[in-house]
Amino acid sequence: MVRVFRHRAFALLFTGNLAATFAGWMLGIALSVHVFALTGSATAAGGLLIANSLPAALLGSVAGVAGDRIDRRRLLRGISVIRVFVVAILWSAAGPDSLWVLYAVTVLQATAQQFFTPAEQATIADVVPTADLIAANAANSAGTNATRMAAPTLGGLLIGLLGFTMTVTVVVGCLGLAAALVAFLPPDDADRTHSSASPGDPGSTSTPSRTGWPAYANYGRVSRQEQFLCCRR
Repeated sequence: MVRVFRHRAFALLFTGNLAATFAGWMLGIALSVHVFALTGSATAAGGLLIANSLPAALLGSVAGVAGDRIDRRRLLRGISVIRVFVVAILWSAAGPDSLWVLYAVTVLQATAQQFFTPAEQATIADVVPTADLIAANAANSAGTNATRMAAPTLGGLLIGLLGFTMTVTVVVGCLGLAAALVAFLPPDDADRTHSSASPGDPGSTSTPSRTGWPAYANYGRVSRQEQFLCCRR
């Protein structure tokens, strides 16, 4: 699994996704604590869960199609930059009169994540060879799951020790790092050239393997032609 990180594009994508996921889970905990501190209402804090779930229910299918219709690199870069500015709005939303802003940012952040995730997962197949694809997906999944366990705890500690504004600053910094890493993804054509498997490799599509399925298919086709010629003789 370690060798998959030798692919520069995957390392950038993996680290950027890790930073963005870390920021998202920290922000979710911080917003819940902040809303409860402002209102004293568990219902108001629970409303953030509904706001966070709406984009998945309404835009799930659209987000998946967008990753196929739009250039994935541009989509990832655009979403990464947008998320930085969306979360930065929270710097001016610390007061009790800005509750609606917290809900709006939650919806926008969840919407951005809804478009980011399928595009990021599909891009993995573009930046690693077929032989390393299973290891790449496993590493990406393991990193995301580890982040989901660690980030909420850290988010709770940050808002308890430093307050909401400083927690937002840390989240914006993580999202900025993610945007910078995604921005350095190489062009699509460069990845395909670099990650294409060598001729004769199981994952290669450039030259059919003599021991692979195409060879057996051709052998069967030639055998049928020989049988037909023999019958005519």
